[in-house]
Amino acid sequence: MNQQSATPQPRDTAAERFMFGGRNLFLATGVAIGLLSYVIITLVWFRWGLVIFVAGFLMLGVRELVKVTLRASAKPLGAILLVITPVLFIAAYASSKQWSGLLVPMAVILGGTASTMLLLASWRLLGPVENYVSDLAAAALILLYVPLLGSSIVLLLVDSHPVARVAITLACVVSNDSGAFIFGVLAGRRPGGNHHIAPRVSPAKSWEGFAGGVLLSVVVAIAFGVPLLQLTWWGGVLLGVAVGVAGVLGDLVESMIKRNFGVKDMGQLIPGHGGAMDRLDSVLFAFPVSWALLLVLVP
Repeated sequence: MNQQSATPQPRDTAAERFMFGGRNLFLATGVAIGLLSYVIITLVWFRWGLVIFVAGFLMLGVRELVKVTLRASAKPLGAILLVITPVLFIAAYASSKQWSGLLVPMAVILGGTASTMLLLASWRLLGPVENYVSDLAAAALILLYVPLLGSSIVLLLVDSHPVARVAITLACVVSNDSGAFIFGVLAGRRPGGNHHIAPRVSPAKSWEGFAGGVLLSVVVAIAFGVPLLQLTWWGGVLLGVAVGVAGVLGDLVESMIKRNFGVKDMGQLIPGHGGAMDRLDSVLFAFPVSWALLLVLVP
């Protein structure tokens, strides 16, 4: 009578076949393509759909940050921030439909941010003296991090060639993220492994992945920026490098916040991607950098 081996045999499940570097690449890629497709479709044919979607996504990011700051006993007046975030973003875009140029949307964004800070500081006076500074500091961090940086997308939407500006910036962010992941995993399989950028903050980030991601971002910036925005080849290089570096810094900043509050992911909103902030981290840093650079580079 044959005896069965005591060692359990590995099961070849569909999920395991799509795992790459500890991540379900099929699921993550599918969700990313779905989000990117929605953004491009609404960007071209129904821009208000994109504006409302981004405003809602920013609000979800604020909600996640409010929740993690509460873990540290800070009370950042989350209700005010949740209301102000979509209102500020939508108001900035709506103002651009009434007045041409960048001046009015910029005034709405900066004036709205300053007014919100005054409101937060004044409203918090109704509470106890204890933790006033820490509560207000947490509120200011969230306000500047998500609504202010996120509103830079509006500035790209109201400038010349808005579809190309937003699509190329987003494509650079996605290619940088994908390139960093793939090059990092592949480099980690060779003898000696990866050289980590900040192992205590983000153990998966490596210099090999960083180089691969920025390289892919440069390729995308040149391939699309030259024909669509009339960038020079060196302008494409600058854009690709700037967006790639900004995206990595945004990712590291969000990782630092998560380590500070002892959480792995900001949430579980998107399958294979984590929470809203886990998708916004690179974008929030990359879009204002892209807007400022394209303001100079685009003829």
